[in-house]
Amino acid sequence: MVMILSACMLLVLSGAMSWTTNTANLTQRNNQFYTSQFAAEAATEKIIASMTSDFMQNDSATVLRNPVHLPDVIIRRVRKTPTGPATYSATPRGATNTITVTNTSTNIVTTLNTKYAGLYGLADTYAVIANARQSKSMYDITTAVEQDVQLATIPIFQYAIFFGVLGELSNGNGTTFNIYGKVHANADLYIGPDGTQNYYDVVTSVGNTYTNLRAPG
Repeated sequence: MVMILSACMLLVLSGAMSWTTNTANLTQRNNQFYTSQFAAEAATEKIIASMTSDFMQNDSATVLRNPVHLPDVIIRRVRKTPTGPATYSATPRGATNTITVTNTSTNIVTTLNTKYAGLYGLADTYAVIANARQSKSMYDITTAVEQDVQLATIPIFQYAIFFGVLGELSNGNGTTFNIYGKVHANADLYIGPDGTQNYYDVVTSVGNTYTNLRAPG
């Protein structure tokens, strides 16, 4: 009887140890996956930030010819572990330490698909791809992140009303004011309460939008 009970206890203990080991391995694998994924995302963000800077300060042609955006760009030590010098290599298509930047369309007049949805612009579209694998790790896991980027020049003439600085809208005399296009102000926007104002498209502002006129002075 004692031997039977001992055998049962050993079986229970073995099962518990096996469950603990499997759970620990799954947790380690999960942590390694997300760590590599964050590293790949960081690599793409680094390239996108450089592309955006070139576009804002220069033009789309600068983005196309800047060597840092070519597929051979090397990203070293995108992320380091606190306990050692382990590196994360951005590796698209199996190539070591590289990020793929593909220009999928150039100078296309199209409807934008970002926060400016509904507007059209002259757009260049890029696909930025990075695969990351944590070195000196327990599992051979490679994660991939792709970000599609649209760099666009937006004509202001598609707005019904566009204010280069703060804007004020007031129809006065209790009349009806119908605006069928987009309205935008590059600062605060003040919309007077007098009369009836009907807006049939989006109204946006860089600052705040107020339903009153600005105080004099």
